[in-house]
Amino acid sequence: MGDKSKAKEYSEKGLKICLELYGEHHSTVAFYYLSIGYVCRRIDSKKSIDYYEKGLKICREIYGEHHPFVSSIYGNIGEVYLDHFGDCKKAIEYIEKSIHIDMECYGEHHTSVASNYILIGKVYNTFGDIKKAFQDSEMGLKIFNEIDFYHQSDVVKSLNSIGNAYATLGN
Repeated sequence: MGDKSKAKEYSEKGLKICLELYGEHHSTVAFYYLSIGYVCRRIDSKKSIDYYEKGLKICREIYGEHHPFVSSIYGNIGEVYLDHFGDCKKAIEYIEKSIHIDMECYGEHHTSVASNYILIGKVYNTFGDIKKAFQDSEMGLKIFNEIDFYHQSDVVKSLNSIGNAYATLGN
């Protein structure tokens, strides 16, 4: 679906213009880096990480380390390391940063925290640490239940993550 190469091409043209207009350290430039990083997830994962890291650097300078937007970028980078490189250690490193920031920003009972627990549960399942996969996936589901958050796709992800841990346990 869609033409990712064309999407990247046009986004890179937009980035070039933004760099000329605003310079390297501007939120619009960061947005373009992050958008290209997202597009590159499917066509060049290494470049995806590079673009995400450039956007992260700018956002950390603009918003500081402890900002929900920065947390989101860490989570995205963690997902790329897991889904495209199978690098569970790097995925855990980035997702744990995301969880830490979200807990500082929102407290323990927030959908972002719950979603990150589910994501890190997926990583631990892939990594083969089923006990930790259960623990984190169930923590995510518990948070969703405590805040009465019944957005179906997130609860389904929680249940699926726990189910995958049980399936791995059976092997």
